[in-house]
Amino acid sequence: NAIRFGKPVLLENVQEDIDASLEPLLLKQVYKQGGQNMINLGDSAIPYHEEFLFYITSKLRNPYYTPETAVKVSLLNFAITEDGLVQQLLGVVVSEERPDLAQMKDQLVVNNAAMSKQMTEIESSILRLLAESTGDILEDETLINTLAESKKTSTEISQKLQDAEVTEREIDELRMKYTPVSYRSTILYFAVADLSAIDPMYQYSLGWFVRLYRRGIQNSDASDDFDQRLINIIDFFTYSIYVNCCRSLFEKHKLMFSFLLYTRIQQGSGKLDQQEYKFLLAGPTSVQVAIPNPADEWLPQNAWIEISNLAKLPNFKGLDVDISGQNLDDFKLMYDAASPQTEQLPGRWALLSAFQRCLVLRALRPDKCVQGIQITVAEAYGERFIEAPPFDLPAVFADSSATTALIFVLSSGADPTAIFLKFADDMGFGKKLDAISLGQGQGPFAERLINEGKDKGSWVLLQNCHLATSWMPTLERLVESLDPELVHKDFRLWLTSMPSSEFPASVLQDGAKMVKEPPKGIKTNMLGSYLAFDQTFLDSCSKVGEWRKLLFGLCFLHAVVQDRRKFGPLGWNIPYEFAAGDLDCCVQQLQLFLNDYEEIPWAVLQFLEAEINYGGRVTDDKDRRLLNTTVRTYTCNHVLEKNYFFSESGLYFSPECDTLGGFMDYIRSLPLNPGPEAFGLHDNADITCAQNESFALMEDLLLCQPKSASAGGAKKDEEIINLATDVLKRIPLSLDIVRAFEMYPTDYHQSMNTVLTQEIIRFNNLLKVINSTLKNLLKAIKGIVAMSSDLDAIGNSMFNNQVPVLWSAKAYPSLKPLAPWLIDLEERLTFINQWIDGGHRAAYWISGFFFPQAFLTANLQNYARKHQYAIDKVSFEHIFVDTMTKETASKPEDGCIIYGLYMEACRWDYNMHCLADPIPKVLFSESPFIWLNPVYERESKDPATYYDAPIYKTLARAGTLSTTGHSTNFVLMLEAPSDRPQAFWIKRAAAFFCALKF
Repeated sequence: NAIRFGKPVLLENVQEDIDASLEPLLLKQVYKQGGQNMINLGDSAIPYHEEFLFYITSKLRNPYYTPETAVKVSLLNFAITEDGLVQQLLGVVVSEERPDLAQMKDQLVVNNAAMSKQMTEIESSILRLLAESTGDILEDETLINTLAESKKTSTEISQKLQDAEVTEREIDELRMKYTPVSYRSTILYFAVADLSAIDPMYQYSLGWFVRLYRRGIQNSDASDDFDQRLINIIDFFTYSIYVNCCRSLFEKHKLMFSFLLYTRIQQGSGKLDQQEYKFLLAGPTSVQVAIPNPADEWLPQNAWIEISNLAKLPNFKGLDVDISGQNLDDFKLMYDAASPQTEQLPGRWALLSAFQRCLVLRALRPDKCVQGIQITVAEAYGERFIEAPPFDLPAVFADSSATTALIFVLSSGADPTAIFLKFADDMGFGKKLDAISLGQGQGPFAERLINEGKDKGSWVLLQNCHLATSWMPTLERLVESLDPELVHKDFRLWLTSMPSSEFPASVLQDGAKMVKEPPKGIKTNMLGSYLAFDQTFLDSCSKVGEWRKLLFGLCFLHAVVQDRRKFGPLGWNIPYEFAAGDLDCCVQQLQLFLNDYEEIPWAVLQFLEAEINYGGRVTDDKDRRLLNTTVRTYTCNHVLEKNYFFSESGLYFSPECDTLGGFMDYIRSLPLNPGPEAFGLHDNADITCAQNESFALMEDLLLCQPKSASAGGAKKDEEIINLATDVLKRIPLSLDIVRAFEMYPTDYHQSMNTVLTQEIIRFNNLLKVINSTLKNLLKAIKGIVAMSSDLDAIGNSMFNNQVPVLWSAKAYPSLKPLAPWLIDLEERLTFINQWIDGGHRAAYWISGFFFPQAFLTANLQNYARKHQYAIDKVSFEHIFVDTMTKETASKPEDGCIIYGLYMEACRWDYNMHCLADPIPKVLFSESPFIWLNPVYERESKDPATYYDAPIYKTLARAGTLSTTGHSTNFVLMLEAPSDRPQAFWIKRAAAFFCALKF
């Protein structure tokens, strides 16, 4: 009808792809039929009216529309700009603080418009009279009188307009005094808006922000001093934004948000050095050093590379010279200090600001970077900006209304239902509450509950919205249709959801969000478990002594498996969603078996816990091995013994208590932050955990960076051009595959020929992508070709020292930043070229392979074909040759010698020739050369003499099953000689790696 009758149409919320059926409309494919304009829409021909207008809107933050789409429509960017928002918020603060000024300003605008209109009418009247006049116009009295009256009126209006301009200038001067408030608030809004790049649930609307802004102005401390009043508003609103946003942020993002606010405010006032900030977030962009590492016995090479790059910044010039010279011992003290963030830097470096000290910490002690950031924020804005507010459901409810949803953002292991039901009872809505868990077929029931609830004023709880993504558009429509005039004032819509990109943005932006996370730490977790028990429950078993001891062991197991996740891949290869329900099942089964069996069936209890209740969630076989080992520590006959301890320190054990109070007292005596030894990990695990936390914070801040930023005055495009040109010079077009096929043809007795040619094919695929994308990127920057979203992403990644996604998709697994990744690629290409030129190697750099599993299989194949054995009965014997080097290596009769592996959570003892605990603060150590010797029907070794250590490609450990049937990360199990039991190293998470992060 709109096309037929020339009415405008608005199509809302489109994505980046526009439906093909709209093509005739967008291209205006109008044709004449019977003297009438027609257009084909679908299979119908419709009369086309010339006045028809078609508007399309999108709520995407930064949509990319292809050139094919752009030529069909007129693209308009309606995203709010900084200047526009400053003026909008200025109007809000003036209307709140000086309503008289706002009223005068509004009245002036109305009066000026009226006077301008009157002037236009006078001019039109004169022109009309002149047009209608006949004869001599000097004799037309009506015209002469009208002209005289018009001149008088015009003079009066002109004077009034001049007076109005003076008044308006005076009003504007008074209004402009409030600019600091609106400018600070604008900075805060854009910081908050950028959070959605980190998590899809971090969405906030401008309307929500302005409501909070008004409340901030109204609730801030009054003052007769104008400047003090401005400071009061700015301070109150800044903290108000921090508190309100922290409610809806996960714990790991709260400090990041504080630091984001700090950097944006400093940037707004011109106090943030962009080069320094980029270094803090992205690290060094070069691995070249001007001065060799002066203390490689205690200073890691990657730390020296960071220091050398830091010394290239103007404010840190000469830092590498100072460290390698007279101040080496002072910096060693800082490196060895327990709290380097509070140590005073030597010499002139003591004058560095708290922010600049963070850069030094990143280079020397990245594990303490988070604490350095906390000090920086606290010094600038006070301790309250690093102390996140506690979970406060009543406060969130107070900010809600009948037309906005209240959203619980969930995390693994957290269930806010109990807290919510208690709150509903406290508010008198326990009996006026309807709840439903969303899933297949539940949408219509949920819609009915919402429609009934908004009429009768009840509460509606929709759980697990992330499981009903197809119903989310309906939810969005229902929430948008809530009319404050028609909805009962007591109605509230409560939603729970895991983070999901499918959750409606409009519901998130205006809703009141809160995050519920499971308790952190063994002590907090244990307290939570025991608060659910009472004395009757502790007495409710026929074997009461064993019941209490083993119940404590179960609760401790639950706390350990949950809290190990904080150590990242050192804790679990995959972070599993262990929940309170797992513990409940184990407790019920323990009680049942103790009551029904004379002898405790240890094997049954261990199997149920490790393979079913907790193990049912575990998908990685190395994690399953760890879980079984952990279960056997806390559910075994030794737990019943008096001197059996859960950790080496003797701090953790199952106490012999008769009362609930006794158990609670013991739990309260435990440290709030348990050391790694509580989990069976080495003390270095704390450093790894802290480093991961620091680098994760930097990565999140990088995601929040504006895409058009430039660094240190140099244009971003120029920096990308320089980097792309450098890479094209360093990286060859391809490896010589033709020559390789000629020199190493397919040979039944030498499978390594096939391995080499397959590796070359894989490297050439990667080199082709790198070279083609860089050449196109350079053309796109110069405007020769269109800048696609892929090319734009490559440029942004290179600028941020990250490996572009298009490259990593064709590359081997790697966690390195771009600069060391390119060095690593060059070394791998050198390794392959040396292989081509020099023949099969005496020792192989296993880290240089795209697909090391093929290399290992080829060695087994060669041996099996040589001796006519069945390959499935041939396996490797692992011989550590700790006296061998690359120079002394000689090709073995059978098998292969490999080098280039790194060890985490263990090291090689060259005196005892076995695994040993790592040196404190040395997170990784190099493995000795290993001879993989194929043996036919190899006899099993005594498990007490070795540790079955996994070899992974990267520190991420977790992988996926690829089409080849192999893991994308795991390589093989290595039998490493050891004088300690397997369980010791399994809980340590000791492993070998082909490559590190630097």
